[in-house]
Amino acid sequence: MAEESEAPGVLPSRLRFRFGRRGGREEEKARGRRDQGREERPTAATPADVSPLSFWRRGRIRTYREQPTPKQTFRRTWRRIRGLHFPPWVPVAFIIAVVSGILVILFIEPWGEGPPPHIGDTWQATYSVEICGQGQSPFDGWVGGVTTNGDGRIYLQPRIASEEGKGARLVKWFEYGGGKLTQTEMRMPGSREEYKNGDTCDDGSEAVLQVFVIPADDPTGVEKKLDDWSRYIPQDGDQVRIEFGPEEEAEATPQEGGTVIPQAEGTATPEP
Repeated sequence: MAEESEAPGVLPSRLRFRFGRRGGREEEKARGRRDQGREERPTAATPADVSPLSFWRRGRIRTYREQPTPKQTFRRTWRRIRGLHFPPWVPVAFIIAVVSGILVILFIEPWGEGPPPHIGDTWQATYSVEICGQGQSPFDGWVGGVTTNGDGRIYLQPRIASEEGKGARLVKWFEYGGGKLTQTEMRMPGSREEYKNGDTCDDGSEAVLQVFVIPADDPTGVEKKLDDWSRYIPQDGDQVRIEFGPEEEAEATPQEGGTVIPQAEGTATPEP
C-alpha cells in the first residue's frame, strides 16, 4: 500500500541516486573534454609588433608589415608635379632650346612663299623621250595643274598649294600622269614597262637613265646634263630631253627657233 501511495511518475530513491550519479559523471567527463580542448587549442596570434625594440624586449625579430600601395590618381599626380622644384638653369636651357629650334627652321625652310611656280602662273616647257635612240610618242594628257595635253609640252599651271614649287618638279609631273621617274628607273605615263639602269638595248649596249635640259635663260642654247633631277622644276621655256640608252655627254645645241652664228659675225659692227 505504501508503494502504491507514492505519486505516480516519481522514481524510487535508489534509482534517483543512481541516475543522479550517472548524470554527474557524464557532466564531469564533458567538462574535462572542454578543459582539455581549451588547453590544446592554440592561442591566437598576437598582433604584429612593429616596434624596433621588440627584439630586445621579447627576444624575437620584429614582424614586417607590408604597407598597401596607394592608388595613383590624377589629383595625387598633379600634387606631385606641383611639388617639384627645378634648378634655376632649367628654364634658361628650355628657352635656349626653343630659340635654337626656331633658328634651325628659319635656315632650313625660310618663311614666306616657296619656289615658283605659284597659283596663277602659266609655264610651258617642251619635252622628248628616247629609248635606246628611238623617239617615243608624247604622253596622253591628264587632269591637273601640272599636266600635258599630248602635244609634247609640260604645262605648269598650279591650281592648289600642293602643285606649287616642289609639287611641280619633273618627277611629280610623271607621278601625276601615273608614271615614275627616279635616278635609276623610269615608267612612262600610260605604260607598264619599266626601264632600269643596267638593262640592255637591242644592240647589246648597256643603258642608263639620263636627263638633259636646255635652260630658257641660257642664250647659248647649250644642253646641260642633270646629275640630280629629283629636285628639277621645269622653267618656262625649258627644253627637256629624257634619254634611256648608252651614256652620253651633253652637247651644245641651238635652242628651238634659234640659230648659232659665228662669233666674228656676232661682234661685227653694221656698215653705215
